This record gives sequence, C-alpha cells and structure tokens, in this order.
Amino acid sequence: MTHSNVDTETETKIYQALKKERSDLIKARHQKLKNIQNLGKIPFKSKYDRTHETGELKKLHVNLSPGENTGVKVKIAGRIMAIRKHGKAIFLDLKDRSGSIQLYGAVDFLKEEIFEFISQMDVGDLIGAEGEVFKTRRGELSLKLEDLIILAKSLRPLPEKWHGLKDVEIRFRKDTWT
Repeated sequence: MTHSNVDTETETKIYQALKKERSDLIKARHQKLKNIQNLGKIPFKSKYDRTHETGELKKLHVNLSPGENTGVKVKIAGRIMAIRKHGKAIFLDLKDRSGSIQLYGAVDFLKEEIFEFISQMDVGDLIGAEGEVFKTRRGELSLKLEDLIILAKSLRPLPEKWHGLKDVEIRFRKDTWT
C-alpha cells in the first residue's frame, strides 16, 4: 500500500464520519422543527416588523454606561450566530446586515414557555426578538429578552468558517464527494 492510498483511505474514513455526524445533526434539527410546531409556533414567517437594526442601536446607545438600562424597548431581527447557556441564563449572538448584538434571557424574568422555546433554537435560525436595550457590566450592548419568535428554522448547519478544511486539494476532493 502506498502513501497516497493511505491518505485517500484516511480521507474517505474522515469524510464518512463527517457525513454521519452531519446527518445526525440534520435529523436533530428536523426534530426541533417538529417540537416547535408542537408548541403551536409557525417556524417560517412571511413578515416581521422590526423597529431597529443592530448597527443603529449601537450608534444610538454609544454613550450608555456599563450596567445601565435604557428603558427603550425595541424589536430586532437576524440570524443566531452563537448560543451560550449558563445555568438559568441564556445568551444568543444575533447578527443582521448592520452588525451584531447579544440577547440575554433568564428564568427570572422570561416566561417559562419562551425559555423552553429558546431551547429549540439552533445556530443559523432567523429570529425576531423584542426587549429592552441595556449595557452589561462588561460594557457590551445587549437586549434583555421579553419575547422571541422564529422567522425561519435552519435545517442545515451554517458552513464552517473557522474549522473548515485547510488543505486546498482535499477541500476540492471533498466537493466532488458530495
């Protein structure tokens, strides 16, 4: 067996493992879609009226001090880029065409059904969020969630931006595998 055959066999095994992992992920997302429908939610909306874009919010509240609330309620929309759970709190990074903002939700102030609904969200989902703008103690402009709706459920994962294949030759071969 030559060195190139070993590389090809290894690449094929890696591809098969990635393909199965991706298939499992897509199945899990389809199950979350069914769960959302069972909660009585419509997972694909045709319209959402937002009041602001994230870039606009950042410009409006640039002088806000860390830990300060604005008292301003807004409606924004965008794609979930990250989800972080910390005990009874959850943080979502929302990105729209003008920038990104952190969404903050906690069991203390969110209705239980909304908190449960958030657990069905995935990176890549398009959502509409409503809440009060504030700045965290660390100085990050955020939105304290009051309500959240799904605009479009992402059934496939977003492309890997940071962890994709580095070797150009393998990347092109992988493209021909699919």
